[in-house]
Amino acid sequence: MIRLSGHEAVSVLVGNALFVLTAVLRLEATSRFLRGVPAGRAYYLLIPIVTGILAWFYFIEPSISLRNLAMSLTVAGICLKMAWEFLRHAGARRLVLYRAISFMMAAFAAALLLRAVLWCRHPEAGLFEASSFHAPYVLGAILGEMGMGMAFLLANSQRLEEELADSEAELTARLAEIKVLRGMLPICASCKSIHDGHGHWEKIESYVQRHTEAEFSHSICPDCVRRLYPDYAHAMNQPDA
Repeated sequence: MIRLSGHEAVSVLVGNALFVLTAVLRLEATSRFLRGVPAGRAYYLLIPIVTGILAWFYFIEPSISLRNLAMSLTVAGICLKMAWEFLRHAGARRLVLYRAISFMMAAFAAALLLRAVLWCRHPEAGLFEASSFHAPYVLGAILGEMGMGMAFLLANSQRLEEELADSEAELTARLAEIKVLRGMLPICASCKSIHDGHGHWEKIESYVQRHTEAEFSHSICPDCVRRLYPDYAHAMNQPDA
């Protein structure tokens, strides 16, 4: 039995498909933010699959409670995946915030599933009726959406603060190294080794490489060629060769 057709059916299916797409994009953003990689193309297959299920329970076996159950299972599963990702990447500096975000997303998923189950048990309740489970769910959904938005802002803000602190520490270390190299270095007048201040003499190449990002590529200058290899001095393009 076909319940409705035309623009109303299209609007319902497209609206639900966009809702699933929004959830998948949030998972994509979470994966890129925490792991630096996409969530995977398989999650985008949920959009046509869920849309097909919704169309079945809209046209073939009309049931708004079963459509809601299908939507709730999908979105709740995505929320639980996001909660697991935040919990799995909760390091020492992000432990409290990421655990709070994970708990909030898991609670939102539980609320979705609870409402879907209650609606299946009481299918006579309308979507916009102020029933014992619709009204609290709507309020919780609004608070949950606001909470997830704030959670992403806080997580991004904390990451920026950590990156700034790491950059400052690295800059401080670089400046300290530059200060050491600008100071007076005790160097051997014969072999050119440098005293490291801890009782050891170190080759100048090793010392510079250890305190800077410079690397050495050994060659030989023309004066040394003439002094050490006079037989080959004529091969150089020098006036006195």
